Amino acid sequence: MGLPWSKQFEVEVLHVAMFAVKDAPSEITVACKEALTFFVTITGFFFGSPASWDSGTVYDTLSPKAVYNHSESDIGADSPAMNHGASFTLILSEIGSTKQLVRLAVRLFLRILFRDSSLDSVLKDELTSLKRLIFPRILRNSPLPEQVAIVESLAFMMDRAPTIFNTDESTCLSFTAELLKMVSVADGDISDTISSVVLIDKNGFAPQHGVPQERKPRVHTSSLLRRKSFQIRCEYFGACVVVPEELPLGVMLRVAAIYLFRSIARKPAFFDAEIVRSNPWCQIKYYQVGNLRPHIVSILFRSLISESEEVVNASESALSDALLLGADSQDSAEDQSKPSSHKLSKDLIQACIRPILIDLKEIKKLTLPLIRGVSRLLVLLSSMFNKSLGEKILEHLYKFTDTEKIIELRASKVGEESKLIASMIDLFPLIPQASRFVEVLIKVTLRQPRTSMGHVILV
Repeated sequence: MGLPWSKQFEVEVLHVAMFAVKDAPSEITVACKEALTFFVTITGFFFGSPASWDSGTVYDTLSPKAVYNHSESDIGADSPAMNHGASFTLILSEIGSTKQLVRLAVRLFLRILFRDSSLDSVLKDELTSLKRLIFPRILRNSPLPEQVAIVESLAFMMDRAPTIFNTDESTCLSFTAELLKMVSVADGDISDTISSVVLIDKNGFAPQHGVPQERKPRVHTSSLLRRKSFQIRCEYFGACVVVPEELPLGVMLRVAAIYLFRSIARKPAFFDAEIVRSNPWCQIKYYQVGNLRPHIVSILFRSLISESEEVVNASESALSDALLLGADSQDSAEDQSKPSSHKLSKDLIQACIRPILIDLKEIKKLTLPLIRGVSRLLVLLSSMFNKSLGEKILEHLYKFTDTEKIIELRASKVGEESKLIASMIDLFPLIPQASRFVEVLIKVTLRQPRTSMGHVILV
């Protein structure tokens, strides 16, 4: 019967497609894949696809691999002229759904409908209803699934509609300040207490006072029932759409918060705004973007040593954007790795990475997430480190040659020492002036216990 006949029932068909996504069991990957493929196929049938989706791989906007491509001329630019009022309103109303797959479907729908362009003009008329949906009450009083949905939705709209959703607006500013406080209290960065509220730390867990850190579960129990990652294809575009796996709610909240901070860091005002001297947490109504900057940067660096790889990847992506976009325009691409070429001050960066380096000095505090975080730091800011880092790592490696003493000193779990040794050795290709450590590194490696000798060293 063709497209003209189908257009008469466009809203009804899209409603069925969205219902399929909402009804798909979250723990069954195949069901989720079939439902989302059906939804994307229906969307492509009615509205076509962006030119950029003709080939290659398409990642979600809230993904470490999402490419930032908004030039200043694109911000506020009109989307393609389209009038799909009923369909648009129907799908947009689900952007705050507590189900992760539904929110992803809405983001894909908006990108297809408006050809992957800015959403400033199309969301302007919906601004009041969107704010009512996203800012219904105080964030910390909302249930955890709603917190995730609210933060993730705002992160997407700040990225895709940077003009109408910006930190100059008081509601967004207050919301961001409240989120920063919740994250900072959970991480122990500030000592304020928020009574009767469950907060989530950088590892995706709710810290419990009085419970030793070592008694914390090593894995999220809900991970066993979460949907895995998959890819979908559609006959209406040639690209492959990558759908990320569903994460535990605690991890999802931290990842969503990081993507929100990444969207803020992508705005020129993030680097140019001045700091207004006031109480940073009590006088939120007087808060400015410049006051948010050091707290956001601190959280991004702190999240690099999270136990969750998804949190680490999101933090590295956000920091990479902040360092790249914050580079002075007069510096060449070769010089952008130098701390002096960044609008983020050297003092701020050093203050943020100091806690990580302090933990690195003590052998009792060495953990796999810490070593992984140092590795990401070396990738992002190699010029801020010198040979003393390599010397400290070698010092730790020498101590690990005495197996009995190191186990007694660290009280480590069986099998963890060999992984730590391997991860420390992997740091050397990233360390400045690494070539001077080759000979001594080979010697100390040969002295390691046999359980660690299976690691291949590339220096």
